[in-house]
Amino acid sequence: MKRNLILIMAAVAMLASCNNKGYVIEGTFVNTDDSVSVERKAYLFSEFSNVTDTADIIDGKFTFKGQIEQPVPYFIGIEGMQGGAEIFLENGKYTAEIEQSGPYMSYSLINGGNTQSIFYNTAKIHNDVMDKYGIDMDSFLTEMYSPDITEERMNEMQEIMNKAFAESDSLQNLIIEAYEAENPLSYYALTRLYYDMGTMSLEDIAEELQPYTENGTFASSPLVKKISEYLTANSHLMKGQPAPDFTVPDMEGNDVTFSSIYPKHKVTMIDFWASWCGPCRNFNPVLVEIYNEYHDKGFEIVGVSMDNDKESWLQAIKDDGLTWIQLSDLAYWNTKPRELYNVSYIPQNVLVDSEGKIIATKLDEAGLEEVLDEYLGE
Repeated sequence: MKRNLILIMAAVAMLASCNNKGYVIEGTFVNTDDSVSVERKAYLFSEFSNVTDTADIIDGKFTFKGQIEQPVPYFIGIEGMQGGAEIFLENGKYTAEIEQSGPYMSYSLINGGNTQSIFYNTAKIHNDVMDKYGIDMDSFLTEMYSPDITEERMNEMQEIMNKAFAESDSLQNLIIEAYEAENPLSYYALTRLYYDMGTMSLEDIAEELQPYTENGTFASSPLVKKISEYLTANSHLMKGQPAPDFTVPDMEGNDVTFSSIYPKHKVTMIDFWASWCGPCRNFNPVLVEIYNEYHDKGFEIVGVSMDNDKESWLQAIKDDGLTWIQLSDLAYWNTKPRELYNVSYIPQNVLVDSEGKIIATKLDEAGLEEVLDEYLGE
């Protein structure tokens, strides 16, 4: 029944989109106050299109009207407010509910259009689950980060958050799976690919993109163009390509060149991390276990830190028991290796063989162990 309802909603949205020559977005502030009543403008803009729009906000309401050639993601911004509301814009009718929290757009729920319907349904489920658990994110986070909060209360709130997000994810996945089963190729999946590609291997991106480049409906999409450009710009980092070389000081200040290390080992991993990076520090104990298990079989790690404070860097190495090679020019995010490997987040890794050819990138614990078993197995 739930699946049929979703498909009916999608069909109705599609018909509405097809029956309109252009788009209409009716925006409303759901918490109108004096600050919202002040004369200001709403903006509609996108990195994928030259089409932009501006609308006056009158009594907490605004309207955008226009026409778009290719369906792509847009943002609604409000003058004097930080943040934006994302909308997948097609020719059709939309309603947008905007909520303000101080200088921020803290909440938005946008309905309408074929593709936007799946974004709306998943967002609505998330908001409903948060309401069920009594979670108002602004007040919740304020309390969690209060210096007066007790450890008991912190643990209680963390448990509530974990339950709420687990339930939300589960319900959202049901809707997404049903939608994607009926729409093997969709602007929704294409949009997810675009926003997820920074965390994906280039090989996985290319594999997921190929059906879209071969399909007449999607091949000319600006989304396909952007993803293709990303693949082209980073093709030198694909599997089988020579790993870019670099020279960075070690813990004693001695320059170490990466190409002097990997010929001595079957597999060498560059571990991009930093002492200030919580996820990095949380992953370090796992990495220590993997290193201890595979090092004698021919596995080496070269840590490249994004630190800018030497004492913090050295203390983190000591505290976390990192016994492998550690390098840092203490240039924070401006370190040359980060640029060479287009690292946009940490922790992140790159694995190379004894010839310095890339064999894998962006692996989690399971993926790392799988690659090491493949290359170091007896």
